[in-house]
Parts: sequence; structure tokens; C-alpha cells
Amino acid sequence: VRVEDHMSQEAARAFVEAAHFDGDMRMAVQKYLLSHNANLLVNFARERGYDFSPDEISQAVAAHWDALASPILDNTNVKPIYYWLHPANHDFFAGHRGRPILLHRGWLMWQRMALVVFVASITLGLGVEYGKSYRRYAELRDHGVVTLGRVTTQRIQNDVSAEAMTATTFYITYVFTVEDRSYSHEQAVSSSRYHALSAGQPVEILFSPSDPALTVMDGTNSTQEWYLLGSIAFGIGFIIVAGPTLLQFRRESVYGKRGKFVQGEIRVAQASSAGKDDSQGASTKLEVAFDLPQSERRIHQSINCGFTGLSKNLPPERGRVSILYVDAEHWWVL
Repeated sequence: VRVEDHMSQEAARAFVEAAHFDGDMRMAVQKYLLSHNANLLVNFARERGYDFSPDEISQAVAAHWDALASPILDNTNVKPIYYWLHPANHDFFAGHRGRPILLHRGWLMWQRMALVVFVASITLGLGVEYGKSYRRYAELRDHGVVTLGRVTTQRIQNDVSAEAMTATTFYITYVFTVEDRSYSHEQAVSSSRYHALSAGQPVEILFSPSDPALTVMDGTNSTQEWYLLGSIAFGIGFIIVAGPTLLQFRRESVYGKRGKFVQGEIRVAQASSAGKDDSQGASTKLEVAFDLPQSERRIHQSINCGFTGLSKNLPPERGRVSILYVDAEHWWVL
């Protein structure tokens, strides 16, 4: 039993020593130092072939982490973190999430990515519909045949929007015959054409010989340009939204690997309402202070967290927070 205990203690020390040269192992130790969750290290280490108990790795970190060259996080001054700017970062330190949320200003990354997907879907959908519209137009333009049909019914449809605005659409249904087979089609028309026709009146029809169901009233064959205009407009919106979002996503991926975890302190936490009541939202301003790794310099800076709803759960002043630090210009409160 003593031999096994000695071997597991050596394994714990070997893991701590190796963590200074392996980025993933180093991050696992930093997570432990900030969360005081030794089981996180035990489970992570077993995947790497190390076997030790929570107490043994805790003792190894306490005894050897600061003594080794270039400590990443000062073990002697670190205390558990109980407040997280974004709750998902607690899951990150507990080992349930692959990467932290770094954006502490404005929308979260997943919200921005959802917007990118939404705008891209609208752009693609409008483009597909315009393509279908143009193919119908080209078929009737190049191969369409004119024949005589007859108006059967007319109807008017009024659609009321959420803004109480009414949109009126005029529809005419007509029938025509091709090779002893009757076809019926309903088509939206202009107000003037609608009122110029009546049930039973003959009307000239343009149809495709290869597919008589593809038909319009003669003189109304056109592409639905609003599909194209809509696709272009949403395409521009996609570029405007997706460009910065994808760049930010790339930066967060890089910074998440390059960054070092340090412990900071909330000096001041203030919420300011955007309107007369809380229903209009509130922004949160935090004053954060922390010591730079391996330096005597201390950063004391204010950050605006935007309209994130943090005002309902403000961090305690003088409360400890975890910070991912890359350099003096790039750091994030987790």
C-alpha cells in the first residue's frame, strides 16, 4: 500500500511538472486553482495516463506549482471564485464546457452566431425563390404560347399587419384548354386589371407547351424582382453581421488558447437604467482590478457590460472574479 501511495504521489508531482510544458494540462491546473475542484484534475489526468487522488494532486500543486519556473498563476494568493460574469463560464471551469465565453460587452457570441445563421437563411431563401421566378419567366418568354381562356372567379384579400396597416391583394382565377384538357389557375393582378375584368369574360393566356400548368395572363409575365432586391439587401446585412462576428469568433478561439487565468477583484459595480423603468433594460458598469502575471504592474479599469441583464444580479464589490489575460489590451472578465 505504501508503494502504491508513493507511486500516486509521484504521479501527481509529475503531472504538475508536465503542466508547465503542456497547454491543456496547464489550463486544467489553472481551472483547479480558480475553482478548487480537485476532481476536475483527477478526471482530466486519468485521460492522460496519470492516477492519483484529489488530496494528492492538491498537495502536489500546493508544494510544487509556485516553486517551478515561470508560474502561470500564483497559487498562494488564489481563492475560490464564486461569481461569474456569464454562468456558462462556471461550467467551463467545472470541465463541462470546452471554451469560455470571453465577450463581456454586448451580445454573447452564440447570439451573434444565431443572427448570422438567420440572416444567411433569409438571404439564401430569397435567392432560391428569385431563381425559381426567373426560370418560370424565361420559360414563358422563350417558349410560351398564347391561347384564349375565360375568367371564372375574382376575389379580394385584405391582410392586416401588426402595425394595423392593411395590404390588399387582387386575385383572378381563369380556365383554359390545351389538347382537350382543362387547366385552372389563380393569379394576383393589379387593381386596374382586376376591375377591368369580370367573371365569364374571355382573357388571353400565356402557357408553356411542356407544362401547361405554368401559365400567366398574357402581358403579365415578369420576374419577381423583390426577391432579388431582398436577397441583395439581406446579403449585404449578412456581410455586415458575419464579418465582425466570424473575426471575433476566430480571435476568441486564439485568445482562449493563448490566455492565462488570473484572479481579479470587482471594485465597483453599478447599473444604470436606459429608461424610467426596468422594462427598458439596464447597462452594467464594472471597475475591475488585477495584477499582471509576472509583473509588478496592476490594471485598474472600467468595463461596460452593455444591456446583458447583469443589473439584476450584480457582483459583490470587492468580490473575486476570474480573468483570462492575453496582454494589457486583451483581457476578459469570465
